[in-house]
Order: sequence, then C-alpha cells, then structure tokens
Amino acid sequence: MKKTFLCLLLLASSALTGAIPAAAQDTRKPVEFRRTLFVPVGQETIKLEAPKGMCFVDQSGYIEEVIFDTLAEAVRTAKEEVLLATFSPCDDLASFGTSSAKHGMITSGSVTWLNPSYGAKSPMERHDYLDMREATFRSDMLKKIDRFAEAFGDKKKTSQRGAVTVTTQAITTGYDFEDRPERTDNAVSIGYVNTREVNYESMTESGVIATTSIKRHPIEVSLRYDTTTEGHSLIDIHKLVNHFIDQQIAINE
Repeated sequence: MKKTFLCLLLLASSALTGAIPAAAQDTRKPVEFRRTLFVPVGQETIKLEAPKGMCFVDQSGYIEEVIFDTLAEAVRTAKEEVLLATFSPCDDLASFGTSSAKHGMITSGSVTWLNPSYGAKSPMERHDYLDMREATFRSDMLKKIDRFAEAFGDKKKTSQRGAVTVTTQAITTGYDFEDRPERTDNAVSIGYVNTREVNYESMTESGVIATTSIKRHPIEVSLRYDTTTEGHSLIDIHKLVNHFIDQQIAINE
C-alpha cells in the first residue's frame, strides 16, 4: 500500500512516499517512543527531554531514519547548522507506516546546533550571547529564509532511499514574523504565522524559533503547530518554547 507522510522542519518540508516493507513498519505504541535523547555536541553530550505529549524521531526506525537524515541534510545545506533532534506528537510517530498516518503533518519541533554559523562553542556567557542575538534575531530569520530559497528554490526535489521516495521542497514564502523578538533570561525567540496550501488544503502554521546556549554551545529550538486544527496562539507557543529551553538548561547545567 502506498503511504504519504509530510514532516516540516523550519522553512523546509519533506514528503515521504513509497511502499513500506512489512518488516520495517513500526508496531510500537506511543508510550514506547523515545522521550529522552543524548546527543553529541562537539566533545560533550547534551541530554534532551521532549515536550509533554511529544517524542523524538528515533533513527533506529525505518521511516524515522529516512525523515531525520533528509531533514539533517536540508539543515546542513541551507542553514549551515547541525540537526540534533526533531520531535512530533507521539501518536503521529506511532502512525508512520500505517493507514492512519497523517497527511500534511505540521506539528513538530527541532533542536539544532548553530555550528558553524555561530561557532561550535560561544566564548560568551549566555546573557551576553543573547544580547548579541536579540539585536539581529528577526533579520537573521529572514536571511535564513533566503538561504533556503537559494539552496532549494521553489521546485520539489525527489530522491529514492530504499523503499521510500523522498520529496523535498523549501517553504520560502508566506512567513509573517512578529515585529520584534521576545527576551527571557534564557532565550531570545520570535513567532511567525504562515498560511499556505498543503495537499490541496489551506492550512495555517504558527511557530516560534528561539536561541539559547547550553554548556556555551549555541542552540536553536523551533516549535510549530498546525493551528488550522489545533488551538495554539503564538503566546501559548512562546510559553511552551521557553519552558522547553528552561528544562534543557536545568538538566544539563
């Protein structure tokens, strides 16, 4: 049976289609998906805890490995960064490779290491790093869109990975960012709204992108929701992102 999946990572989308071998289909229940992740960052390891109700994309899974590798390549190419983790609602991950898989799945998040774009490790304390980023954060996000547009253009690109056909297309238009970033003790963040057509249906994505430093490593976090069907305001998402960042700092420092 042919299945279609869509997973968005900030400004880039990957649609996965193909006949999934029965042996590779995931039979785990949502509670069995990974909520804790240890990721190498330079010469150190950072522990990540997924937000409530979400689980990390586990590269040991057939479909999840394809999704992660595709997104990691897009991040490396267009953003000059390293994808550390991506996460989605546990129920959505559990549906991969089944007839109940969502088409046009938007709700998801990611964590990237800003190396080499901001260096492997910041010489500054977190407060000073955030002061530096706050001044240009909005324009930095606009430039990031331009980098995706330059790297991928508007045309879809397809490649074959085993039994899965991967279609990648940059989403470089329609982003309406807040006028100025929000600042907390641990993060600088900015929200956006994007309305576009996915699988011939209009949908609205609302998200927040934030930066912080953990163990002096510059990190970026993004979290987005399909607000066509889920009632999350940008205020709500800012709170969720700030809580997520506070949690990661607390368990690592």
